[in-house]
Amino acid sequence: MPPPCPIEELMIDISLFPADWSQNSLPSERNAPVRWGVDKLGVSFSTQEYGGAIHDVYRGRNLNDAKKGYLNLSESWFQLREDEGEWYIPSDFNYESTVADQYRFGCSIHKPSGFQTCQLSAQYNVYVTRFYTGMSPMMTYKDLEHILRAIDSKMAKCFGQ
Repeated sequence: MPPPCPIEELMIDISLFPADWSQNSLPSERNAPVRWGVDKLGVSFSTQEYGGAIHDVYRGRNLNDAKKGYLNLSESWFQLREDEGEWYIPSDFNYESTVADQYRFGCSIHKPSGFQTCQLSAQYNVYVTRFYTGMSPMMTYKDLEHILRAIDSKMAKCFGQ
């Protein structure tokens, strides 16, 4: 079955980020580290001082494969690491996807540094995506919401919503 739309059209780019962010490379299969899916692309972004962000998109063989892939990948992405605090939803972050079939959002505090990271994992039909970013003065909740809305918008356009 052909994909609903080219995976390249689902990737975000630097135009969505605040000033002083840079895109590290063009989206490529090599930048999507998980070995799942029949198609995948990943891209990373960074700042000079405050870390970076990644966006990965994977395509499952069919809807059932994507549902299972989402559950497995999301569990892996949200697995607590030794130096991270619990995942939580910040009280001043209100965005909820109305496009994704399934999604999970959360933030965590890196214990040694106190640095906050936030991530989204979502399933949109046959696609599974992840957006992960360090939060800082250069990535506010408002900036993050803008990026997550853009991901939803790209997916909605892909499926004619």
